[in-house]
Amino acid sequence: MPPAQSFEMERETALRNRCYPPGKIFRIPSRWIITEKFWSRGDMTIKDQWGNKVFKAVGGLCARRKLSFVDLRTGQNVANIKERFLSWNIRYDIFVDGSHFGSVKENDGCCGTNYCIKSILDTITVIGDCADSSFEFCRGNKVIAEMHKRPLTFTDTYAVGIRPEEDVVFILACCVAIDKCVDKKEERRKRQQNSATGFNDSSRS
Repeated sequence: MPPAQSFEMERETALRNRCYPPGKIFRIPSRWIITEKFWSRGDMTIKDQWGNKVFKAVGGLCARRKLSFVDLRTGQNVANIKERFLSWNIRYDIFVDGSHFGSVKENDGCCGTNYCIKSILDTITVIGDCADSSFEFCRGNKVIAEMHKRPLTFTDTYAVGIRPEEDVVFILACCVAIDKCVDKKEERRKRQQNSATGFNDSSRS
C-alpha cells in the first residue's frame, strides 16, 4: 500500500473510531493532554485528543522520583521514569520494556531551560521558554513534538503534539520527565530563596 494511501486510511480510521490505532508509532500526527492528578503527589493521566484515557504515569508517594508508565489499552507497564541521583543537573532515565532507552537532562540556558534527550537512537534537544511552560522537541532543525502548559488549571496540565512516525510512548514519557524536572527546579529555587532569606535575617539580628 502506498504511504499516502496508508496515511489516509489510518487518519480516516482514527477519526471514525475516535481513537488512535494500537501500538506506539503512528503514520498520522497525534495530540495528547497530560494532566497531573489532584491528590496524587505527581501521578499523571494522558488522554488522546478525543478524551480517551490511553496512558498513565503512576508512582504514589515516590511519584517525584520514580513512575511506571502504563498503557491503559493493554494494562501493560511499557516504560519507567526514574530520577538519577548524584547528578549535577536534574536528570531522569527512561526505561522501555525493561531496558534503558534514554535520558532527559536539564541544561540551563540564557533564557529558560533547555533539556537534552539522549536515546539509543539519537539526540533530541528540547527548547523551553522563559516561564518553563512551552517546549519544542527538535531533532536537528526539525520540530518533532511540542509541549505547552495550559494556564488557569488546578494541577499541571499540558497539551502535547507529536509528529508522525515518532515513538509516542518515549516522547510522552519524556514530557512527564520534563514536568518533574520543572518541579525539581522550582523546589531548588525555593530552597535557595529560603536559605538566602534566613541568612539575611540572621545577619540583621
